[in-house]
Amino acid sequence: MTDTVATLKALRPDSPGVELEASQPLSPAAAARLAAALTQNVARVLKGKEEVIELSLAALAAGGHLLLEDVPGVGKTTLAQALSRSLELSFSRVQFTSDLLPGDITGVSVFDQRAGAFSFKPGPLFANLVLADEINRTTPRTQSCLLEAMAEGQVSVDGASRALPAPFLVLATQNPHEHAGTYPLPESQLDRFLLRLSVGYPAAEVERALLLGGGTSLELHQLEPVATAQQIRALQAAVQRVEVAGEIADYVLALVEATRSSRLLSLGASPRGALALLRVAQARALLRGRGYQAAARPPSRPWPAWPWWSVQREGGPTPGWRRKLTFTRLGRWYCGLTLGIGFAAINTGNNLLFLVLGLLLASIVVSGVLSENALRGVRLERRLPGTATAGQPSLVGLVATNGKKRARSFSLELRERGGEVEGHGYLLILTAGESREVAYRFTPSRRGRFSFRRLEVATRSPFGFFEKSRPIDAPDELVVFPRRVPARATSARAVGREGERPQGRAGQGLEVHGLRDHRDGEDARAIHWPSTARAGRPIGVEREEERRRRLCVVLDQRGLAGAALDDAVEQAAALFEQALADGSEVGLALSGSTLGPGSGAGHARAVLTALALVEPGAEGPPPQLPPHSTAIVVRGAP
Repeated sequence: MTDTVATLKALRPDSPGVELEASQPLSPAAAARLAAALTQNVARVLKGKEEVIELSLAALAAGGHLLLEDVPGVGKTTLAQALSRSLELSFSRVQFTSDLLPGDITGVSVFDQRAGAFSFKPGPLFANLVLADEINRTTPRTQSCLLEAMAEGQVSVDGASRALPAPFLVLATQNPHEHAGTYPLPESQLDRFLLRLSVGYPAAEVERALLLGGGTSLELHQLEPVATAQQIRALQAAVQRVEVAGEIADYVLALVEATRSSRLLSLGASPRGALALLRVAQARALLRGRGYQAAARPPSRPWPAWPWWSVQREGGPTPGWRRKLTFTRLGRWYCGLTLGIGFAAINTGNNLLFLVLGLLLASIVVSGVLSENALRGVRLERRLPGTATAGQPSLVGLVATNGKKRARSFSLELRERGGEVEGHGYLLILTAGESREVAYRFTPSRRGRFSFRRLEVATRSPFGFFEKSRPIDAPDELVVFPRRVPARATSARAVGREGERPQGRAGQGLEVHGLRDHRDGEDARAIHWPSTARAGRPIGVEREEERRRRLCVVLDQRGLAGAALDDAVEQAAALFEQALADGSEVGLALSGSTLGPGSGAGHARAVLTALALVEPGAEGPPPQLPPHSTAIVVRGAP
């Protein structure tokens, strides 16, 4: 496989000096499938860091560069290597040191005695993906050679400008906690990076799995490309077509202006920073399958090289003071009675009627005060199910938290509002500081993406005269997997049970690969005793490297629509789950995207997500079968 990938890279048309053909922009659905494939592939090595992977892909899609700033050993270099192996792109790594010169990176001109002229020898910068490891270890002179490359995609050497291959991404790393012998990046170079991320320590359960599994070096070397250079160029072209509303542009300008006028910042964001903010938002929207920018939750920490967060809301966020008041049937009768008694008291001048009127009006005022107290300080959160399948019921949780220190909230109804899903729950009492969860049943009728927009908390406490409600912004999305159907008759089960296949090279399998002298420190169980007795010295056994059967479900969705497309997608999902349950490594090949064979819950989720987002009548190239895979073709009636 390594030789195959090297051959493909050698034949790539995006080397310096070769004119690239124009790439047709990807559709939002194709971009989402490509992002799911890349995320799933990289996540096999960098576990538990889906957010960092998504932002790294956003930087690549937006045509920017990435700065990873964190302590050693958390996976910065692993992320770069996993990206390079997941993309059919050329990759080079530069270890920055204090004695590194600009020519060591950009390349030099060497005198050719045969030709009697200077010939240019490209440096490691002439690659699609360049890892600048510990970039702050080298001098400012060497750091500055990256400025032109990162900003303009070219390098000037000996008075001649030479274009860099496209796509071009610089992924730089630095350790912020060690300053001895380092040269901090100036603001002019920090401004060239689209995003500035911190990988962070893994979660406890992820780190425990890494300790028990011995790391991810084996998975890293087994990664195979799932995207080509042409697909990445098409993805970058599609980012520029993501629609941006005028309100979003105004919001970006407001954020930029706030950084320039804030007393907490010595240097505000530049116009390049404003463009970076917008490009990342466009890229993230496209990678999530949207051709427009939609609402998003504020992140828990700043992402790029200047503090900002990507929040675009249609019409702006809902104010916290907004209330909706609706009279109930009892309330209408009560108000009518109050008005009647009021008219009678005014016309007759009866003091008793005035007393009754006062009590009625006081009860209405008290009802309004108590209902407002019930809503005040209540926070809502939606908890979506881990997976949802069309035609099968799922539970969506609504968590209410009473933020008040002393007062209770009574008779709370929690509802969905404004999205594609309707549901509600009821809480009788919510004490001060308490959090309680209710759930409603949601049975999706189709596969695909379902959007959620707002939550609403309402109460009729204390007398039931009217209902007062408060809307809360809670945008979210849920991808519903295809409907579960029985798989049609196929040879997938028989193929999947053929067992592991020897690879013809040494590894950790069961079959004997060959004999050799036993090495000191090796397990005594690796000794081949008959050969040892004949040779009079310890002879060891080398085992064959084995790999599980690799299958790939092939679905060509071109020309399919409506019920025919849904039937084909459901059959593809059924065959995939059947082959996966039989112990095979299973992939997915669609028109325009391919997910390599794999196994496990994460891989299954990525494949089913790609199937859930298949669009009718998609146009594109035919499905490409991954190397060394057996095809299971799903045919649909157009």
